[in-house]
Amino acid sequence: MFRSQGSLPIIHLDIFPYCINQCLILPFNAAGPSNFSRGNAILIFMIKINDLRIGNYTKIFNRTGKGKRILVITVKGLFQIESGALNVFPIDLVDAWLPRFGFSHEENVFHSFHLSPGYVVHEPSGWFFMKRTIRMNEHPVLYVHQFQNLFYGLTGEELIIVNL
Repeated sequence: MFRSQGSLPIIHLDIFPYCINQCLILPFNAAGPSNFSRGNAILIFMIKINDLRIGNYTKIFNRTGKGKRILVITVKGLFQIESGALNVFPIDLVDAWLPRFGFSHEENVFHSFHLSPGYVVHEPSGWFFMKRTIRMNEHPVLYVHQFQNLFYGLTGEELIIVNL
């Protein structure tokens, strides 16, 4: 369970023993709406290195856990992650990211000429690449790096930010 001691949340690791060096425990307000939360703290799980590619967008937190910024993965970054010197976390995939990647938007559907005649839809469980009425991915995409990786797998092209 969670309890607070001053302003720092405390979690009993007998409940979450897999969190050592794999997640960040933050006060709920500092982390935003994503990931697992209970009480006044939130657990944000790190991205596994085998889920990352050069060019993926991730987020990192400062030492206090209150400030965060976007980090684009580089070769050096991959070595730092593997050595444990750098911890990166997923960015929730929200509607605002797709126009940045050059997708046009109509209601719940996003189009890109790279996917034509395919498109991307946002459903309650997450994001799906579609070709006509068939889902191209079995599991929903939840994070920006997953979206980038699946797009590359389907098209052979990198997603880059075209609109800031």
